[in-house]
Amino acid sequence: MSNENQNLQENEIEDEMENDFLELDENIINKLVPKDELKNFEIDINEIMKSGCNRQIAEYALMKYNIQEKLKKENQDYIESKTEIKNDIINKLGPKLSDLLKDENRRDEDVEYDPFFEEVIDEIVKDLLTKKTKNIIDVNLIKKGVVQLISNENYNFDKFKNDKEKYIKIREPIIEAALRLVKKIVNKKKSEDSEEFEDSDEYKEFVKEYYGNEKIEAFIWILFIKIKKNIIIFKYTIINS
Repeated sequence: MSNENQNLQENEIEDEMENDFLELDENIINKLVPKDELKNFEIDINEIMKSGCNRQIAEYALMKYNIQEKLKKENQDYIESKTEIKNDIINKLGPKLSDLLKDENRRDEDVEYDPFFEEVIDEIVKDLLTKKTKNIIDVNLIKKGVVQLISNENYNFDKFKNDKEKYIKIREPIIEAALRLVKKIVNKKKSEDSEEFEDSDEYKEFVKEYYGNEKIEAFIWILFIKIKKNIIIFKYTIINS
């Protein structure tokens, strides 16, 4: 296939996806947007999603145990510590970070770092990429550059580490309870009338509570990032009951 034909085909797919997205009911779209009340609980959502469930089930399970209220103070301390160390890095490195967006041909060496701090690095990279006006470049290259710069300076991660460790420890009961609920939601049960398996009662309750009156049985939420045009297109496959 020629490049021209391939580009035409990609453009047709993008147009179709965008039309599908725009035709979705606004109430459905709103329910697919990350819950605003959990905006500071990404670390917890990601922890639940490690079990293999989608984001919506993870959010539902955490909210079922009211994590946003029960751990509000501890979460706030952890978020403030993360913001403090992130801003410290950005303020000190300033232009050096911006320069990472200019030199796309460099080859930074791999530098070891504690994965415990990776979320700070990832957020710095995310902030940097919002300043990129032309086509997105290799995200891993930018991340390696940020790690390299941080490794050359002396930053005190102690407060952030202590607050994060404290938060992770105190959240354990909620995470464990949420994971048990997720297991019940995603595990199908054998039908009483046949040998076939059907959705669990917990899954049906999740659909009812999370989506309200919208008769959505399941969906696949796929995020496409189109590098060439630097646009983001969402496509959702909705299976109506």
